[in-house]
Amino acid sequence: MTAPVLGKLIWGDLLFRERRQEGLRPERDADQLSATSHVARLLSRDVTKVINVPLLCDEPNCGVAGALYNMTIPNVDNWRRFSQSEGAGSEAIPSIYQDEHIGPKVVLHIMDGLTAQYAAGPIGNPNYAFAHCTLYASTDPVALDATALRQIEEWRKEAKLPPIGRRAEWLQMAEELGVGQFREESIVVQAVGFPK
Repeated sequence: MTAPVLGKLIWGDLLFRERRQEGLRPERDADQLSATSHVARLLSRDVTKVINVPLLCDEPNCGVAGALYNMTIPNVDNWRRFSQSEGAGSEAIPSIYQDEHIGPKVVLHIMDGLTAQYAAGPIGNPNYAFAHCTLYASTDPVALDATALRQIEEWRKEAKLPPIGRRAEWLQMAEELGVGQFREESIVVQAVGFPK
């Protein structure tokens, strides 16, 4: 798949070419850049159905490392270009999700909010995490991410941290592309408890 944002290829990306040194002078090639990413072979060829289990967590550049992020960024190479500073490239995440090898295969999203993290993610950081003791489930990844975003914004406000704001605007675009529902009034959250 291609997207207008260029990414610097590194070892592990399909199109990366290793530089070779000959003699005493190394080659001085320009950085290898590409506007192309490839879906993981396991997902594109072998898997027919997916149950996506993302974490309820923030992401410093995309805003939310939720259902859409979890099904796209870890499953393509040259992914760094989609999570660059201040959301540059993040708007491609909904389009990547719509690829025939990804989104149509996902039958359920179960967001792990047992321990929620509202800052310094997506790598675990106990300074910004707490026991939320909640699991969220939906067939709509945008609704799930929008709900997580609103909750994270509340926690960040309580902790006197700046809002995620513009970094998660790509979630609104996901609704415009028909991936799911972003507007709060379009999302029904139903609490289900366990019998005592």
